[in-house]
Amino acid sequence: MNDRLRQRLDAFRSLTGTLRGDPSCPWPDGDDWDAFLELACAHALLPAMWSAWCTAGRRIVPGDVADALEHAAPDGTTVPEIVLRRAHEANVARTSRLLAVASDVLGRLDAAGIPVVPLKGLHMVLAGVWPDPAARTMADLDLLVPVDRARTAYEVLTRAYEEHPDPIGDHADHHLPMLRRDDVTIELHTELLVSRWSRLAPAVDVLAGARRRETQLGSVLLASDTHTLVHLVAHAQLQDDTYRLLGVPLRALYETARWLERAHDVDVDTARRVFARAGVRHVLDAHLDAAHRWFGGPAAPKPGPRARAHTVAVEAGIASPDALGAWDYLVRVPQSFTADRMVDEFGPSDGAAWLWRARARHAGRRIRARISADRTTGP
Repeated sequence: MNDRLRQRLDAFRSLTGTLRGDPSCPWPDGDDWDAFLELACAHALLPAMWSAWCTAGRRIVPGDVADALEHAAPDGTTVPEIVLRRAHEANVARTSRLLAVASDVLGRLDAAGIPVVPLKGLHMVLAGVWPDPAARTMADLDLLVPVDRARTAYEVLTRAYEEHPDPIGDHADHHLPMLRRDDVTIELHTELLVSRWSRLAPAVDVLAGARRRETQLGSVLLASDTHTLVHLVAHAQLQDDTYRLLGVPLRALYETARWLERAHDVDVDTARRVFARAGVRHVLDAHLDAAHRWFGGPAAPKPGPRARAHTVAVEAGIASPDALGAWDYLVRVPQSFTADRMVDEFGPSDGAAWLWRARARHAGRRIRARISADRTTGP
């Protein structure tokens, strides 16, 4: 095994061992820090590493010493522990801003009588999966609203938030144009997943199954435990054409293990039937198997040979597009937006027409941006 592959494998073992609370997990050493920090950064787990080490009672450099070391480090070098400390400190501040905006948005929609269900990172933080909220990085706030109330919800929020200048993504047929306040972006979803996979967790079912729970933001409508599991796995493994089927979304695998430990009403058999109907049961099997093997938590039902082969391949340190061959392929998501398609998806209502016009406006903005970029970079 060459040095680079050994470092990658050691980093993988150190990161997963630390997150599952293994007291025998060694610290990286010497040049191995580069591979470890690279892996943690690639999976948005730098703040989680700091939180895990503090929780485990690892010996931590005092803050004033860390500051002195940081200032004394020669140009082009850094102290690994300080990288983790600063990542966590920055995320403490960002998480505070995100939760403040989330509280405001939820309050505005609740006052307007619009049901709203937090999704993804916000759901996980509010549900207590991350005891330290700052351990979980969040790119934006994702919120589900009923499709027939989407127009009203959008209008309510545009009184306090502006439309994001970036155009909506080509694949994003499941949420409205983004809104923002400063560096916090808000996505109002009408479905949890892109149209290809929306039947795994239809919004109408998720909204019907959601229940109010007490959270750090007060009483909030949260999705059922089983719907949350389905959405977590589907989003991590299938959602966009930027994700590779059966890749290694370490943060999502860790969340899955913690979710299965903490949630009381997860029905894994129901989740497996949902994935089986979509022809991708092996995706759920592989995800649950990897979550259990690398991060602990309840053992999943015995995975099929295809799922097991993938988990073992990754564990051996050979998980790359070339090595996995047939395992690795892009999920193709239709990129065309047509009025007929929007009406088919959302029903022949004024709400559907409004959604189409809003998305079309952003699709046009993206096209203009590309034309401008081509003119700038062209010959």
